[in-house]
Amino acid sequence: MFTALATSLSAGAEATFSADKAQALSGEIKHALSENAATIERTQTINILREAMFRNCERYLSGAVSTDEFIVQAARDQRAMVHILAIEQITGVARAQSTALTTLAKATDAGTTEETIKLLDGARQREADAKKASAAAAKAAFDQAPEGECASAPKAASGAVTDAQIKEKKAKCDAADGAAAAHKEAAAYQATLATALQRQGEALVAAWGAASSAHNNAPAAGREIAQTVLEIVRQSDDFNEIEMTCVVRLRNGLKIGDGDKEFYDACLGLVKQLAQTQRAKAESEEAEYNALVSKFQSAYQKGIADQSDMLWAYFGQGSKLDAVRLDALAAKAGVPLAHTDRLDFLAVKSLSDMRVVVAKLTTSEANRLAEATR
Repeated sequence: MFTALATSLSAGAEATFSADKAQALSGEIKHALSENAATIERTQTINILREAMFRNCERYLSGAVSTDEFIVQAARDQRAMVHILAIEQITGVARAQSTALTTLAKATDAGTTEETIKLLDGARQREADAKKASAAAAKAAFDQAPEGECASAPKAASGAVTDAQIKEKKAKCDAADGAAAAHKEAAAYQATLATALQRQGEALVAAWGAASSAHNNAPAAGREIAQTVLEIVRQSDDFNEIEMTCVVRLRNGLKIGDGDKEFYDACLGLVKQLAQTQRAKAESEEAEYNALVSKFQSAYQKGIADQSDMLWAYFGQGSKLDAVRLDALAAKAGVPLAHTDRLDFLAVKSLSDMRVVVAKLTTSEANRLAEATR
């Protein structure tokens, strides 16, 4: 929560003189003060960062946990915070709305709040009177023969409708229009005074911020996010307490006369086993990577060979390889050959030479040239 203060001051004086003497003297001073306040929301992760770390240190300083337990708990808190932060960012955190309280401080000689209230009361009464007068005038115009709405009243005498009735009807309709205009003017004046009163020290409350769940309306996106969150939670639960306990135990070393040598040796063996497992996993991943690289290289080399064969055949094993035919093929494929590439093509004497030249092109260029030979 933070606040801001605003203040306004105005003053005025009035004097009346007669024969160089002051007959009347008056003065007025006005002061206004306002305070604005707003909240700053905290996300779940911020709260955990504050609470978890503080409580862990509090337990350690009060002697409730040992140094080893303190380290283990800190590791737990860190893993939890990483996963909560990840979930928060993926899903779009639904944070509490911020609230701002804003007041307007305005000191003015135009009138005080009390004066504005009196004017507003009078304006409300005038608006009510004008409304009644407008309704009465409208009814009188409707009832005047020929009975009915003013908009549909006849403009000329005909049959049972006389000129006198038409003139009277028109006069009543004009009176009704005038009364309606007067009511509209009175209502507008009342609204103006109400707005002026509202601005004289009224606290305006505004709240902003929206739950970010509105960003995730797509069902497909929602399912993908849900799977990601579940995977993060699964990894968060996969916390090896025994492994962490052994790491803490091994950091203290083995002292002479230590009664838990068996536990120490067991932890040492577990750590070695974990290291071997991680090494085997890394070697397996490296082998998979190398296999993928080899597969890609084989496919790449096969592609170059196939493209070279197609181009070699198109140029009649070199017998039809000339500048005109090469430029025509490049234009058909939409491949702007560089000057050096063009010279390399024209210098090809064998299939192996063709493969060397094709290998210098990008994959897209080689494919387009080969396809253009079809």
